[in-house]
Amino acid sequence: MIRAICIALLCVLSSQTFAQQKDTARSVEDVLRQGQQEIARLWPLKQYEQALTVLRDLYNTPDMSKNEFDWPGILYNMACAHSLLGNPDSALIYLDKSVSAGYYDYEHVGVDSDLDLIRNDPRYQTLVARMKREKEFWDGPALATPYRENISDEEKLAGLAKLWMEFKLNFVHFDKVPNLNFDSLYLAYLPKVSETKSTLEYYRVLCSFCAILKDGHTGVNPPPELYDQVWDIPGVRTQLVEDKVIITRLLSDTLKKRGVRVGMEVVEIDSVPVKEYAERFVIPYLSVSTPQGLISQAYTMYLLDGPRDKPVLLTLRDEKNHLLRVEARRDEESPPLASVEFKMLKGDVAYVNIRTFGSDSVAAAFDSLFPQIMTAKGLVIDVRKNGGGNSSVGYKILGYLTDRSFGTLRSEQRVYSSQRRYLAGGIQWDTSTYKSPPNGARLFTGPVAILEGPMTGSAAEDFLVAFDYMKRGVMVGEPSAGSTGQPLSFRLPGNLNARVCIRHCQYPDGKEYVGVGVHPGILVKPTIEDIRDGRDPVLDSAVAYVRRK
Repeated sequence: MIRAICIALLCVLSSQTFAQQKDTARSVEDVLRQGQQEIARLWPLKQYEQALTVLRDLYNTPDMSKNEFDWPGILYNMACAHSLLGNPDSALIYLDKSVSAGYYDYEHVGVDSDLDLIRNDPRYQTLVARMKREKEFWDGPALATPYRENISDEEKLAGLAKLWMEFKLNFVHFDKVPNLNFDSLYLAYLPKVSETKSTLEYYRVLCSFCAILKDGHTGVNPPPELYDQVWDIPGVRTQLVEDKVIITRLLSDTLKKRGVRVGMEVVEIDSVPVKEYAERFVIPYLSVSTPQGLISQAYTMYLLDGPRDKPVLLTLRDEKNHLLRVEARRDEESPPLASVEFKMLKGDVAYVNIRTFGSDSVAAAFDSLFPQIMTAKGLVIDVRKNGGGNSSVGYKILGYLTDRSFGTLRSEQRVYSSQRRYLAGGIQWDTSTYKSPPNGARLFTGPVAILEGPMTGSAAEDFLVAFDYMKRGVMVGEPSAGSTGQPLSFRLPGNLNARVCIRHCQYPDGKEYVGVGVHPGILVKPTIEDIRDGRDPVLDSAVAYVRRK
């Protein structure tokens, strides 16, 4: 079925970067991409014999087995095809090969109807048990205990120990904290964890532990049971502008009626000076990679977060220096924003605001807009509020802007070897470079500008890097968050979830942007006066550039 194809072919690919094939084996990449497209076409039509022929071609392609990201999926789909064609022995042979190659998503295997033919075979049960053992060896149920208001001290210490272990084995950015003694940090946090009186306190202590590593893709998420204690926000958005915290957006009709306006300065939060409040209650718990990322998260994304049932008291100052104190409720629902917004600007400039790369539907939405984009003389793509998602979505969109394959990134991953450690060898790195194909059918050749800022992160930064490297246009705004990579997720006691960055991403030529940010060709920052007057100087500068071109 379609789901089986998608999951199997991409089962061990990065949600952000691994979906592009290695530049070092271009012919293999072409064969693989064409094969994937053909299989995706044949499978819904139930043309499994033809699909199996394509899979055999992939299987027999020289060096295909060296592609550790796609090879297990090819083998898994061969097992599915044989099962659907009534060949149980062959299906089991290729399922075994797939497991040996690293496929162990036993939960998907258990519900995949393509394998119904072999479901009751003892060999199938043995393979499923083997997959389950492999997966649970690293992330088993013993340390994935359910949420309670205050989990036991043993669970808390075990959770910290698991963080320490996973980070020490997998974290790729220890070089960015060269003075950190990680073992000493672990020892220092043992009593801190033991002193917590609730799971909420425990979660915050773990956040502060992760924050010391200074990486935006390494951290801890609260259990769903605590979302309404930590992640609710009133209907007001803020930003640090000219060293003042300014209201940039107002979503609450209640606050509007009480005199709150865009452009007001936030002076105090809960009677604490706003910067002191951020330093005490926000910044210590943030995992970020750059100074601009820290400012963005501290004063825009998380400044007003807190318990849903507890209003936040704001002291505001207007342009005439008048003060206003208001309570802002965190339980007011804000209207959702569309993932993709389009409009045609004056001078026949197409504007596309893409707020996420989290779904293939975003690329589909861009495709549906393309006939209108083609009528424009220039194009502006806004990713200032795009926190990422799946890099392949952004690469698909860039494919509309070029007629040739383009470099996307270079990545490094630590490879642990007990033998190398025994021989006192240093860390071994696996390095890959990646490319992405052009759209082929549709091409926009006009001038292009991309809007970026410190909230542009993760897959959206990968998008910026590929655009910058392909020399297709200009980036306008402020440096991006400087945080991307592939996080490895794992569970912790109390239904917490953690992740650690396992991929060090760079420009295809090795230029750094993690810990630095992607810097714009045209630097533009809004002023307080811009915000109060409703101007967008970043967009204005981009439009002016496009019109000049």
